Amino acid sequence: MLLVVTAVVYFPGLNGPFVFDDFNNIVLNKSLGTDTISFESLRQAAMSGFAGPLKRPLSMMSFSVNMASTGLDPFYFKMTNLVIHLVNGFLVFCTVRLLLFLHTRVGAQHDYDAAGIALATAALWMLHPAQLTSVLYVVQRMTSLSATFVFAALWVYLKARQQMMDGKSGRMLLWLGVPALGLLGVLAKENAALVFVFALTVEAALLRFRQTGTARIGTLLQFHLLLSIAPLVIGAMVMLVRVEWSAIESVTHPFTVPQRLMTEALVMGLYLKILLVPSLPDLALFYDDFPVSHGLLSPPSTLLAVLTLLGCLLLALVRRRQ
Repeated sequence: MLLVVTAVVYFPGLNGPFVFDDFNNIVLNKSLGTDTISFESLRQAAMSGFAGPLKRPLSMMSFSVNMASTGLDPFYFKMTNLVIHLVNGFLVFCTVRLLLFLHTRVGAQHDYDAAGIALATAALWMLHPAQLTSVLYVVQRMTSLSATFVFAALWVYLKARQQMMDGKSGRMLLWLGVPALGLLGVLAKENAALVFVFALTVEAALLRFRQTGTARIGTLLQFHLLLSIAPLVIGAMVMLVRVEWSAIESVTHPFTVPQRLMTEALVMGLYLKILLVPSLPDLALFYDDFPVSHGLLSPPSTLLAVLTLLGCLLLALVRRRQ
């Protein structure tokens, strides 16, 4: 019923037009303009992207399939987005339910109504106004399709953890399933690489590395050291060694990397506001006029945003058991 309600809520918006970046990526992209689906047409579409360093080939191929199947009618592009959103909602439900079920097995102080909490979480996720753009703004399929593989990878990770708690290996799912789905997510949009950090967060907060068995190769700790912690450490080392690149303004944006990172603290504040208190003035298709932070006190709200985020992180660490 939740899937039906979500579909009904979104249905009026499917009649909307293409907007903004839809034109450069889809409407005016001649590499997508084919009437048939073939290996060559999909290869051509996959290489036609320019939104990210990896060209986001899976997303571009999905646009090509849409065009070959139903032409350049935005209704069917948005309908595909809605189907992806419904699939994601189902994956949210499955992931949260399994997560809470496993949490009760590692010494949770209270029994959860795992299915009820999972259903409420999926409902909030599927019907929240912040999801509008990922469904009705066609090119944002890159985000929602990436999320499909992220949620699927997290569910597979939890299934691997369930096998480990049952005394089984679970290494096949852990070392092959999760990275494979993570890679597919990255090919839809690069931020899917964060799935390994998400898994580490789940582990540290709720599952606490509990498992049975005495395997020495392919352990849970080795998985996180290699795929979660090592990339973060290596990335930080590269940034520290090559400090000079961070002070250079890019060709397309008049700000440096430190300025961008400081501005991101304010952006995160806006995201949290939209999630907790959604309002129409805060929901837009683009935020090109967002003020850039040139220092922690320029504007002063930058320092407040940074301290607030650090405070939230500290509170989460202290209160994670509750």
